[in-house]
Amino acid sequence: MFKLTKPAFIAALLSLLLMLPMFGICQISVPEWVKDIGGPNGSSSVPSAVVNDSQNNIYITGIFSGTVDFDPTAGVHELNSVGSFDTYLAKYTTDGNLIWAVSVGGDGIDQANSMTIDNDGNPSISGQFDSGQMDADPGPGVHNLTNNGGSDAFIIRFTTNGAFSWATSIGSSGTEYGGKIMADNQGNVIEVSQFQGTVNVGNKTFTAQGNFNGLMVKFDAAGHVTWAIDLKDNNNSEAHSCSVDKNNNVIVSGTFSSNVNFNPLGAAHNLNGNGVSTFLAKYTPAGQLIWVKAIKGDVVNNNTNVCVNSNNDIYI
Repeated sequence: MFKLTKPAFIAALLSLLLMLPMFGICQISVPEWVKDIGGPNGSSSVPSAVVNDSQNNIYITGIFSGTVDFDPTAGVHELNSVGSFDTYLAKYTTDGNLIWAVSVGGDGIDQANSMTIDNDGNPSISGQFDSGQMDADPGPGVHNLTNNGGSDAFIIRFTTNGAFSWATSIGSSGTEYGGKIMADNQGNVIEVSQFQGTVNVGNKTFTAQGNFNGLMVKFDAAGHVTWAIDLKDNNNSEAHSCSVDKNNNVIVSGTFSSNVNFNPLGAAHNLNGNGVSTFLAKYTPAGQLIWVKAIKGDVVNNNTNVCVNSNNDIYI
């Protein structure tokens, strides 16, 4: 019978303990379930955002064309696009079973880029549309958003049952892109975007300097503009992502090139991008700048993302 000496036993035990982390790394995670959303040849569906509510229901938004069945079970729930691409919003249980699915759109390309859920489970989506008119009401009612030229940015808010709540658009004769959207714990919605030309936001008018200007807008739960901030840049500035902390402070990231006043609602606070820089800024719920940081370099990341954890730590 083979017998290990004490030193050999200790060496073998240490070797086994050292190998255990490798066994954990090499394990392949198996998903609890996988669902498919699709349609026949010529149809397509592309997701752009997924979030969950406090009951762990799953919301998905994106774009689709043709006829798509949004029920991944044996049941059928088909939506038909009225343009080349329409925006869809679907809600599923934690087990992946369809609760409801709706769509909005016009005769062109209408694209959702981001989604957020408030504390009551009401979803809001943001994006841009190039249809002449986009019906933002997925029900029998009509709520048309009219395009001003190019692509216009939009926000649409729904109830937890998928019914229309309110919608608004921001547009000019140029191009506007709707970026990240986030709800705070009071149901307010903050959207960041970029715009060209002259846009009207609430009772304010902003005219872009340079190519694009970054724009931040806060809406109350009824869709009224609370405040708006234009990051004027003679060269180019863009607001890409936003988040909120547990105190409803707003954190925004994006890029800027030249001299920008990051506190237009308070005492001016100017930074210069010196060519191209990424910015990270924190604002009070009233839109007053708390601080702003610049990450300087000659490489631009046009898809910056920012999030905040329960300790108000910020990750970019």
